[in-house]
Amino acid sequence: MAKKQRPEHVPSAEAEAAAKPKVIPQRRTENFTARYVNNFKFENTVFDLKILFGQTALIGDEEISEQHTALTLPWSAIKLLVYRLQANLILHEAINGQVIVPPTQMPPVPPGDVQGREEILKLRATFVENQ
Repeated sequence: MAKKQRPEHVPSAEAEAAAKPKVIPQRRTENFTARYVNNFKFENTVFDLKILFGQTALIGDEEISEQHTALTLPWSAIKLLVYRLQANLILHEAINGQVIVPPTQMPPVPPGDVQGREEILKLRATFVENQ
């Protein structure tokens, strides 16, 4: 696969290092809520990705996901989120050791008719290999 060229509007690493990042002040609104999440589901469109968050619960002998929150993000924010999640995981594992994903929670093999299947299979193989 040919390496993608960097678009002209993306600064070089040198220019980026010389630039001072803008720090945006943060504050929490009155209705700010912190929730626990141990599972999630995705719904995507050409414009954005909706992430539905939930928590597993046992109802009798059946494990279900009780979804309680949904967030919708544009694809550019998803790319930044992936980077920041990976960076935070690297930092966490450097200090605390490897996070192990149980075999029952490994990502499934994508169906044969999914566009980008080969790239997803490579991503999955790397993920499984690093467990």
